[in-house]
Amino acid sequence: MPFSVDFPIPPFVKPRCGHVAVYYKERVILWGGYYNDPTTNRESYINCDQLDIYNPYTGEWKTKRLTGTLPSNNCCSVGCVLNGCLYVFGGEVNNCTSSKLYAIDLKTFLVKLLSTSGDIPSPRNKLCCWREGNKMYVFGGYCNMRDYVHENGPYKIVKDTFSYRVDLFENLSSCYGWSNELYQFDTVRNEWSLVHTDIKDLPVPRAAHSCVKIGKKVYIFGGRFQERRRNDLFCLDMQSLTWKTLKPDTQDCENEPVGRSWHTLSPINRDKLLLYGGLGSSGELLENDAWIIDFSDTILKFRNLRPSLEQSGLTTEEKNRLWHGATHTSNIGEVHISGGYADTIFRSRPPLSRNVLTFRDRPLPLYKLCLIKIMRQLKFYEPVIKSRGDGELMDLIRGI
Repeated sequence: MPFSVDFPIPPFVKPRCGHVAVYYKERVILWGGYYNDPTTNRESYINCDQLDIYNPYTGEWKTKRLTGTLPSNNCCSVGCVLNGCLYVFGGEVNNCTSSKLYAIDLKTFLVKLLSTSGDIPSPRNKLCCWREGNKMYVFGGYCNMRDYVHENGPYKIVKDTFSYRVDLFENLSSCYGWSNELYQFDTVRNEWSLVHTDIKDLPVPRAAHSCVKIGKKVYIFGGRFQERRRNDLFCLDMQSLTWKTLKPDTQDCENEPVGRSWHTLSPINRDKLLLYGGLGSSGELLENDAWIIDFSDTILKFRNLRPSLEQSGLTTEEKNRLWHGATHTSNIGEVHISGGYADTIFRSRPPLSRNVLTFRDRPLPLYKLCLIKIMRQLKFYEPVIKSRGDGELMDLIRGI
């Protein structure tokens, strides 16, 4: 079966949703998000003064405390690793959106609040991001609409019914909506700039969508715009900065994923993606929902993995997720899915998944099996590795 839960999560690691999840030095790193606080019987922010780090080969977890200019407790932000730093942008802070950008050094665990220049994005949450060279790119999100950069009228301005504390934004209007802007942040110059793309196939504004970058192509799927959760798929060519709508050559809607938000999209290889879970068009939890998006032929194909999930033997809490995180690894065809709600968000205090779900479409390579053996019996192998002076292998084993 391609899906499995290899290890339980220890009690000191809080189950969560709306968190940042990245993969770095053979480790899954989690930051921020929501959890169900048993002491208050309410949803609470997970403290953002720490990183929870998971070794998928041994099942071990550790917590690293952060120092420096610590972020406020946060969810719905985005993050990616560039040059040994985890850059975290935006999100929801105490029911208000943020436009702050932090850099977390993954060697010293020192946090810096960056002073940036240029076309600074408006405060926003539920966006997506990726990296390209020394630049971090962010797309879309749910954000404040007034007094910020606009391109080709991309905003759909709405008066939202949510209660935001307008004083956080000083004199800005409490007018919020969905965005389809693309920004880049240059980590060398600490400068934001609005990226002007060809608008011929520009995606409509959206939030709670997902994206993945493979080579010079970025794929974006779904998300919410107004009252609709979408199932459209776009490709952005990072060299020509042109968008393309991708559609399968079929009219069989039953063989396509339904519209959704709060899902994940992950690469399996250079021509296949894993689409997992989310919140459906009617606000329902998408059960036993996973798809392979296949570009290997000239015709786009969707392959439904529902039978694999139904026959996996996994519990409802282990396999049904929304507002979760997903990280692809250095192993081709491997994805780790962390956290997320195991029921619709419209239920009072829906349960959170306590496990990391692993997807593999092929066996691990021999050298990774050897690495697992070494990690699980490190006390025995460590003196041998040190005597051979293999510092690179020790760094890999120790992670961060």
